[in-house]
Amino acid sequence: MSVSRTKLRNRVSVCTLSLALFLGTAGAIAAEDRKVYVIEAQPTAAALNTFARQSGLQIMFDYAEAARTTAPVLKGSYTRKEALAILLANTRFQIASEDDGVIYLKVSERQRDAVATVVEAEPTEVIVTGTRLRAASASPVKQIGRAEIEGSGYGQTGDLLRAQPEIFAGGPNPGIQAGNSRQGQSNITNASTIDLRGLGPDATLVLLNGKRLPSNGYTQAADVSAIPLLALSRIEILTDGASAVYGADAVAGVVNFKLRKDLEGVEAALRAGGATGGGAGEEAADIAAGRTWTGGYGLIGATYRNQDPILAAQRDFTSGVVPTNSLIREDERKSVFLTGEQAVSPHLTLRTQGLFSKAQSASSQRNNPTAILYTDRTAVRTASLGVGADYQLTTDWALAFDLNYSDSADHRETYSASSTSRNNWSNRSESAEFGATGVLFTLPGGPVKVATGLGYRRDSYQFVGNVRERAKRHIRFAYLEALAPLVTPSARPGLNRLDLNLAIRTEAYSDFGETTTPKVGLRYVPWPDLTLRATWGKSFKAPNFNQTAAAGNVYYYRATSVGGTDANAAALVEYGGNPDLKPEKATSWTAGLDWSERLTGIKLTATYFHIDYTDRVVVPIAVFGAALSNPAYASFVIRNPSAAQQAETLASLYNGGQFYNFTGGSYSEAKTIAILKDRWVNATSQEISGVDIRLSRRFAFSTGHLDATLSATELTIGQQTIPGVAEQTLTGTLFYPASTRLVSALVWQGPRLRLSGTANYISGGTDTGVTPRAHIGSWTTVDMTASWKLTSKGNSELQLAITNLFDRDPPYARGAGATYPGLYFDSTTASPVGRFLAITLRHRF
Repeated sequence: MSVSRTKLRNRVSVCTLSLALFLGTAGAIAAEDRKVYVIEAQPTAAALNTFARQSGLQIMFDYAEAARTTAPVLKGSYTRKEALAILLANTRFQIASEDDGVIYLKVSERQRDAVATVVEAEPTEVIVTGTRLRAASASPVKQIGRAEIEGSGYGQTGDLLRAQPEIFAGGPNPGIQAGNSRQGQSNITNASTIDLRGLGPDATLVLLNGKRLPSNGYTQAADVSAIPLLALSRIEILTDGASAVYGADAVAGVVNFKLRKDLEGVEAALRAGGATGGGAGEEAADIAAGRTWTGGYGLIGATYRNQDPILAAQRDFTSGVVPTNSLIREDERKSVFLTGEQAVSPHLTLRTQGLFSKAQSASSQRNNPTAILYTDRTAVRTASLGVGADYQLTTDWALAFDLNYSDSADHRETYSASSTSRNNWSNRSESAEFGATGVLFTLPGGPVKVATGLGYRRDSYQFVGNVRERAKRHIRFAYLEALAPLVTPSARPGLNRLDLNLAIRTEAYSDFGETTTPKVGLRYVPWPDLTLRATWGKSFKAPNFNQTAAAGNVYYYRATSVGGTDANAAALVEYGGNPDLKPEKATSWTAGLDWSERLTGIKLTATYFHIDYTDRVVVPIAVFGAALSNPAYASFVIRNPSAAQQAETLASLYNGGQFYNFTGGSYSEAKTIAILKDRWVNATSQEISGVDIRLSRRFAFSTGHLDATLSATELTIGQQTIPGVAEQTLTGTLFYPASTRLVSALVWQGPRLRLSGTANYISGGTDTGVTPRAHIGSWTTVDMTASWKLTSKGNSELQLAITNLFDRDPPYARGAGATYPGLYFDSTTASPVGRFLAITLRHRF
C-alpha cells in the first residue's frame, strides 16, 4: 500500500531537522567546560552526589564501595574529569563509560604489587533491568535519567511514560473515553497503566526498585500514578520478554522505577497549569528529604496533586456530546514514599522501601440531553512495603532475602436522582524470596557469574457489589541465571568481548499448573564503539482475576449499534469473565545494535523485535460498531438465533451476572437477529513485530551543549482469532496502536538556561467502526519547555512547559462514537486536552 503525500509530509516535517543535524559532519566539538566546584571533605558517596548536582550529570556507582572511603575537599575551577580524578583518588573507582550525561563508575581490584595485573569488574552501581547479575544485558533497555525526567515538563509519571513511542496510551489511562468498545479500555479509577506494544497493561511487568508493584483492583494492572516523579532516579524500560528472569506477566517487557539514592538535603517543587481551551486545571506540590552517610542512605517524601475536569462543552470537536459530560475526570491524589539502606556490619546490609497513595476521582455522564444523569465517584488506595537483607558471604558470593507486601483497593459509587450503586475491588499480594549471586567457576575468558533463588507469592482478589466475587492463587518459583564470558575482554579489533547469558525459571500456579520459561542472550562487542546483541526466550502469563472471576453479563443492543442496518432489530451480547480461560504463552526474540561514533558524537540504537503470542486472552469482537459488518468476527456471531439459542444465552449469566437492555424497548425474541459471543477468550494467536530506533547527537560549545534525538517505533500486530480464518492487522485500526510513532527533540543546556522542543508524530489509520471503512488522519503535536536556574548555585529553578503548542485537535474517527454518539475521536491515540501550560518552581535546600 503506497504512503499518501500527506502522510509523507507529516513524517518529513517531524524528523527533517534532527536528521540534518545527524548527517552533517561539520561542527567540531569544543573543549570541555570548566566549572567552579565547592565540595567539602565527606564520605565518597555524598561527595559524588554533590558533584552530580553541581555538574548537572548523573553518576552511577556502587554505594557499598563508596561508603568505605572519604573524598577530599574540592574547591576551584576544574573540568569534570579533573574534578572526578580528585574525588576518586582514595577509591578503587574508575570511569567505565559515559553516555548521554550519565557517568558509570566501575571497581578495579588491584593487588598490592604495583606491577600486578588489574582485574576489572563491570560497572557496578545497580543491576540493570533484564538481569539479576551485575553485567550489561543482551536485552534492549532504554533509560530515562533524572535530568530527562526534570526537563520533560511532565508533572505525572504516566504522562512521561505515554510519551515514549514504545508505549501505547490505551488501556486504563486518563482520558480513555466511555465510547471505547475494546474491552479492558475503560478507566473509572483514573489510573495510569503501562501498555508496551499495545498488548495490554497486564502483559507489562512493573517494578519498583526491582520489586513487583500491586495491581489495581479494578484494572488488574499496576497504577503508576502513585509514583511521584520527584522520587525517581531513573526509569528503565526493557522491551523484551523477561519471564525467565522475573516470572509471569513480563511478556511485552518490564518497566522498573528506580528510587533516588543521591538526594542530600531537601527538595521541593510547586506546579500549576491548565488547558488553554478550558478545564484540566492542575495544582501540585512535592517534597523530598534525603541524606547519605557512611554505610547507608535514606529518602522520604510526599506529593499532592489536584486536577479539574474537562467537559464536552469546553471542546469544539465534542459539540455532539452532552455538554456536561466529562472528557477528563476530576482527580485528587496524595502519596508518601520512603527508601533506605544501612550496613550494620561489614557483611550485612538492611534495606527497606515503601509507597502509600490515596486518590479520588469523579465524572458525570448522560447518553443524551434528556437521559438520566449519572455521577461516578471512585476512591483508590494503594500500599506497598518491602524489607530485605543482603549478606556478603565471601568475596565472590552474596545472599539476599526479601519480604514484600502490597495491596490495592477501589471503592466506586455511581448514583443518579433515582438510584445508587456501590462496588468495591481489592487486590493483595504477599511474597518471600531468597537468592544468591556469585562466581560459579572461571573460564579462560573470565569468571562465570550466576544468580539463583526461590520464592513464594500469594495473590488474592475480591469484588463486592451486587454480587460477591473472590479468587486467589499461590505461586512457587525457582530461577537460575548465568553469564559466561566466551572471549577474554581485550583491545583486539573484532573480538573485544563476547558474553553468553542463560536464564531459566519455573513457576507452579495453584490454578493453572506449572510452566518453565528459558531465555538465551548473546552480547558481542567487536570493538568498544559497537555492540551487537540478540535474545530468544519464552514468556508466560496467567489470565488475570478480572478475566476469570468477573461476572458474566448479557447485554441487549439495537442492531445498528453493532454494525447492523435494521433500526427495528436487536442483538444479544455475551460479555464478561470466562472461568475456562487457559494461560497465555509467548516466544520472543530480538536482534539489535548499539553504536557510537566518537568524533561526531553520533549514537545509534536499533532493535528488531518479534513476539509469537499464542492462546492470547482477548475480546474477539474488538469494535462493537462493526460486529455484524466485519467478516473477521463471523465465528463469534450467531445470526438469526433460534429461541433455544437465545434462551441459552440468557441463561449463561454466572457469578451474579445481569441482563442489561440498551435498546430503549422491551426484549423481543422475534426482533433479535444475532448473538455476539464477546466474552474473554483464548484467541489462537497474535504475531507482533517491529523496529525501535533511537538516534542522537551532542554538539558541545563553550557556553553549553545541544542534544538532538530521534526515536521511532514501527509496529505490526496481526491476530488470527480461530484456525482457518485469515489474519487481520490490528495496528493502525480503531482503538489499537498506530503503525508508526516518531519523537524528535532538540535540547539546549547552558549553565543556567535549558530549552527544549519536541515533535510527536502518530501515524494515521483505518476507522473499522464504520461501513464502509474510513481513513483516520495522522496526529502531529509539538511540545516546548524552558527552564531557568534562578541562582548561580543552581538550587532554584523555574520551568515553563507547553504541551501541544499549536493546540491540535484529535483526528476525526466517526466509528469511535458507535456507542457514544458525538464522541468522534480515538482516545487511545489522541488526547482531548489540547494546549496545556504549566509552571513549575523547584528549590533544593
